[in-house]
Amino acid sequence: MKKLLFVALILGFGYWYVNGFFEQNKVARFVKQYHADMFSEKSDFCDIYTDDYRESGVMLIPGRQQLIQRSSTKSEACFGREKLAQIFAKEQIVFHNEIEDLKIEKDGFFGADISYTLAMKMNQRSLTLVEFILHNKLRLEHSLFGELKIASLQSDVQLVR
Repeated sequence: MKKLLFVALILGFGYWYVNGFFEQNKVARFVKQYHADMFSEKSDFCDIYTDDYRESGVMLIPGRQQLIQRSSTKSEACFGREKLAQIFAKEQIVFHNEIEDLKIEKDGFFGADISYTLAMKMNQRSLTLVEFILHNKLRLEHSLFGELKIASLQSDVQLVR
């Protein structure tokens, strides 16, 4: 009986422990911090991605009816973000982000698919340069020790102005 109680206690703790990784508020904070740091000059930013990270998406440019498709690996995405971060820092460009419609779909114990809409404004000295609406889908995974990492990102971007 004690063994059965011990096993039930371990399974209950494991279920509670794993489900805590993908709790709504925790994921919302993670996504918000991810976008806040995305174009910063943090040297360890790309540690947030798994080694087999993949990124893809489409950008719609209004007025031109033009679609730009892109796809990249971890090293390509990190190289591009590093170069953009340097330019944005030099030009004093900052981003303001608002996350809406955050949905979490758990997939097993170690993964979840996250979807959300991101309204992003790119500002320079209080002047809004560009506004985007992004429809993102992230694949999040976590280690046994609770470290969240992004395995993939699919982002459909619409340029507003």
